[in-house]
Amino acid sequence: MPDPSRQNVALAPTRGRANSTAGIRKPSPVPRNDTGSAVAVDEIDGEPTVEEPLDTAPPRRSKLVTKLVASLVVLVVCAGATAWFTWKTNTALSTSPLSNTALSDAAGSTEVIGQATQAVEQVFSYTYTDLPKTERAMNSWLTGRAVEQYQALYGQLKTQAAQQKLTLQTTVRTIGVVSLQGDRAELLAFLDQRAVREGTATPSTGGGQLKIVAERAGGTWKVSDFGTL
Repeated sequence: MPDPSRQNVALAPTRGRANSTAGIRKPSPVPRNDTGSAVAVDEIDGEPTVEEPLDTAPPRRSKLVTKLVASLVVLVVCAGATAWFTWKTNTALSTSPLSNTALSDAAGSTEVIGQATQAVEQVFSYTYTDLPKTERAMNSWLTGRAVEQYQALYGQLKTQAAQQKLTLQTTVRTIGVVSLQGDRAELLAFLDQRAVREGTATPSTGGGQLKIVAERAGGTWKVSDFGTL
């Protein structure tokens, strides 16, 4: 007969191996969300948290950002001016032709555009060597409230131009008639300006928008009011 003690010794290791494997947990599959991204399980409360993907895109250069911002600014300015012009044009379309002839009187619109262009370019241009020329242009092309507006600026203009030896050239890039009613017209002008200081090789350039009210007296259109956009 087999010795019972030897049998027990042989069975003990078998039971020990079975018990050791019974306590081992199989690794759970990595949980994923609906988009397929890996989900991490918090070890404390067991709540799943979505791992944020790493941003591997290279940082943009500051010059590129500056150019984009500048482009957006230009687009916004142009869009605002276009929207204003469109609104005023729609107003002209909805007005009775008897009161607003901006769209029907081509000759009248051409006349006021030509004279308003001369007025703006001459009045808003100057050179420190001949400031009286600008003053003569003011007396020729401005009337009513526009004279008061310009005189308020002319004192500062004479002082700064003489001290800094400045020359400013203003050019009308685009101009259009918004409203034409008899001897009164409203216009919108887009300007290019170039300023030069004596002794500097590089001029300063810029632009702007000008709302103009013109009135005809004695066959000549003169600027009676103006303002910037």
